[in-house]
This record gives sequence, C-alpha cells and structure tokens, in this order.
Amino acid sequence: MRRPLFWAMTLVPLLVAIVLAWRGWGGDGDAVPGSPVDHAASGLQAATPSAPVVMPPPVADAASAVSPAGLMADYRDSGGRSHAKHAGKRLGLQGTVTAVETGQGGLVMLSLDAGPDLPPARAVMAASDTARVRDWQAGRAVVLDCANQGLLMGEPLLADCRAVKD
Repeated sequence: MRRPLFWAMTLVPLLVAIVLAWRGWGGDGDAVPGSPVDHAASGLQAATPSAPVVMPPPVADAASAVSPAGLMADYRDSGGRSHAKHAGKRLGLQGTVTAVETGQGGLVMLSLDAGPDLPPARAVMAASDTARVRDWQAGRAVVLDCANQGLLMGEPLLADCRAVKD
C-alpha cells in the first residue's frame, strides 16, 4: 500500500520539473537557446552602435558645487536625511584629487579629499571623460558634476561624473 504512494510522490514532482525544464522554466517556450532575441516583440529596444550618445549638459559649476568634506560630513551626521535630499539628483562637487583608480573595463574612479576624519568622496567618471581623467595626479583641483545614485556601504554613490573644470 505504501509503494504506490511512494512512486506517485516521487514521479509527480519529477514530471513537473521535466516539463518546466522543457518549457524553459516559465520563460518563452518557443525560444531556441542560442537564437537571436527579437527585441521588437519583447518591447525592448536594441542599442544601435552607430547612434551617437548625447550627454546632457552638466548642471554644476564652481559656484554651486559642494566640497567633499561637506558632503561626507552631511551624510555622516544626517542619519539618512542627506540621502533623501540628494538621491537621484545631479550634484556639483569641488575638491582635490587624492587618487585615480582604473578598474575593469576602463572604469575610472576618482577619490576626492574630505579631510582627515572622513573617508574620501569617490566619484565614478562618465565614459566620455575617462581618457582625460586617467592621467590626473593627486593634488589636482577639480569641479565635477555627478549623479547621486544612492548609498553604498553608507557612502554616497556618485556615478556618471563629468569634469566641469579641471
């Protein structure tokens, strides 16, 4: 009596797993692995490599830029209010370069001095500025226009940064 119940409880989940695997785990059952994806049918648009990338103009200038020390202290002391104020907005940052790091895929990140008691403000440069920024030395005064994209380990994530004044 137990034997048919055992086989039923074993075979039913196995058959369900086989059917789901055959259909692509709930994805497009008609898609063939390795075949090109029809982006028009899926609602996605494929990037055209020949189309020029138009960058919006920088919104920051030297007069409206904040210092890295002021920004980092504001994040440290505000208990999250600073993040709510700056998240998703472009931010001007005027400071001194302490380090230039080149990462995988040509990614360039600048560290800006925020003083002795605070971590440096880190800014990931836009692809359009990486060539000229890569050779900058520590001590260089800069003004950057960055997109504040949230928090990473308690620090502002400044990305798509462009040099306004170098």
